[in-house]
Amino acid sequence: MFYTYGTTIAICVCSQSKRLEGGTMKTQISLTVTLITGLMIVAPALAWERGRVEISPYVAYALGGSFDDFYSYNGNEYYGNVDLDDGTQLGVRMGIGVARGIGIEFQAAYMPTAFYADRDESFFGGSSRKITDVDLTIFQGSLMIDMARGPVIPYMGMGIGSTTFNMDHGDDSTRFTASLAGGFKFRINSHLSFRTEIRGYGIWIDEGNNCYDDYDCDDDQYLRILESSFGLSVKI
Repeated sequence: MFYTYGTTIAICVCSQSKRLEGGTMKTQISLTVTLITGLMIVAPALAWERGRVEISPYVAYALGGSFDDFYSYNGNEYYGNVDLDDGTQLGVRMGIGVARGIGIEFQAAYMPTAFYADRDESFFGGSSRKITDVDLTIFQGSLMIDMARGPVIPYMGMGIGSTTFNMDHGDDSTRFTASLAGGFKFRINSHLSFRTEIRGYGIWIDEGNNCYDDYDCDDDQYLRILESSFGLSVKI
């Protein structure tokens, strides 16, 4: 089997060295080869190509992480966790190929969610309590690398950017964010593919006063978010 820019040519070499009894196995093998060859012919690779633009709207479900904090009240410090609630994320990615199989992609995403306090000892009474609603706005640039060519393309990506916390109570805050991703593209036609991806974010929460709202963080740490997304990729 030979590959030439996404088109597959199947060459069958027949041998009389061994005869399959009853023809059943030969029929099964023939049908399998025919099916695979047909798929390869009608589904050339939809990979990054130099200068080609790709737009990918998507929807994702994100699992919110947590980080340690403390609150100072009347001279006493109360320790616990702050949890980011799970939520739905809407976004779009736009990329351009810089080489065959390699692209640079820019992402903008929005996720409405909330912060919850989960404390063992605090003036909140030791129970989980909603602190504030918060909207996350994520902007990132990512290096995307295709791992193979064909009707199904596995890929990986590495990104850096920022996440802005827009809180109902407290000042807005923008934090450095890094991410790692892996996913698959399934070709529908020469310009359209279905895309599914898993991406993990690390959002830097720095040590010091008012790391979010009126709360303080006792160490530099990362708020981790894990999301699973699906959408369409349109190559133009």
